[in-house]
Amino acid sequence: MLVWLHGGGGANGAAHFFGARRLATDEDLIVVTVNYRLGIFGTFSHPGLDGSGTFGLQDQQAALRWVQRNIAAFGGDPANVTLFGQSAGALHVTAQLTSPPAGDLFHRAAIQSGLAFIDYPAGTFMPGSPPIPAMRLTRRRRRPRRLRGRSARVPRPGHGARLPARPARPGSAARFLHLHPLGFRQ
Repeated sequence: MLVWLHGGGGANGAAHFFGARRLATDEDLIVVTVNYRLGIFGTFSHPGLDGSGTFGLQDQQAALRWVQRNIAAFGGDPANVTLFGQSAGALHVTAQLTSPPAGDLFHRAAIQSGLAFIDYPAGTFMPGSPPIPAMRLTRRRRRPRRLRGRSARVPRPGHGARLPARPARPGSAARFLHLHPLGFRQ
C-alpha cells in the first residue's frame, strides 16, 4: 500500500501528474495519490487561525486517515502503509515523519530527492511558532480575491532560446555539445 505526495515546490503540481497505473499493475500494489493545498492556502500562518501554517500537511493527514478507514475494502492492509514523495512531496514526507498526529497513519517512508533539513520561515510547519512573512499581506489588509490571484501560480512555458547555444547542431554529425560547456559562460 503506497501513498504518493507530489512535488512542485509547494506551489504547483497535482496528484494526477504521477502515473500510478503502471506501478499498481506491474507491481500489484495499491497506490493512492494525494492532492493537497498549495501556495499560500497550504502554508499561510496567522495567529488567529487554528493549525496555522500546516493546512497542506493537514490535507495529507486527512488522506492518510481515509486510507486507514477504507483501504481494506480495496484489498490493502491498513497496518502496512508506505508514504512516499518526490521533491516538495519528499519534504512533506519528512514533515509527516516528525508530526505526532501522523504517527499511526503510515508505517514506512520513502523520500525521493527531498531535504531533511531546510531553512523555512518559523511557523511554516510548527503551529505556535512566530508567523511566516505572509503576515505582511494581512497587515496591508488585502482582500481574499487579491490573495487568491497571487498564489499557486503554475509556471508557463517560455518562448525563445534559453541557452546561448544549442547542445547539438541540427543535422550535425556531432552527437552532443559542439562547444565546450565552459564556453556557455558569459
